[in-house]
Amino acid sequence: MTDQHYFRGDHPVDICKDCGKGQYSALHYDMLPKVINPFESAIDMFCLKLKDKLLQSARAKGYHGDEDDGRKMYDSIIALAGEGHAMGEIIYKLTRYRRLKDPVDIEKAAAWCFLIWDADKRKRNAP
Repeated sequence: MTDQHYFRGDHPVDICKDCGKGQYSALHYDMLPKVINPFESAIDMFCLKLKDKLLQSARAKGYHGDEDDGRKMYDSIIALAGEGHAMGEIIYKLTRYRRLKDPVDIEKAAAWCFLIWDADKRKRNAP
């Protein structure tokens, strides 16, 4: 069983050819097919948790500041403490996961990994 909004076929993976929404928008998580590969389903769930950490949870904690941009908070931390801070956060979260077995720590480590990846991508694409 497939759905018109499930990202398969000849179109960019990040934009739905049917409605123009982003791949990880709430619309597409509501419209996932009933039967999908369990591994693929786990990836989808993980990406949804990661997106929540980077957007909703961070916003609720005030990490985005007044401009609602998580990149600004990350950039300011890196300016003050260097990239080692972000990498230390990843190590800390994974070490804590090993001790407490709370999967939220893995999600938080992944969020830091994303922020490092995003900063690197922005740096490489800067004029």
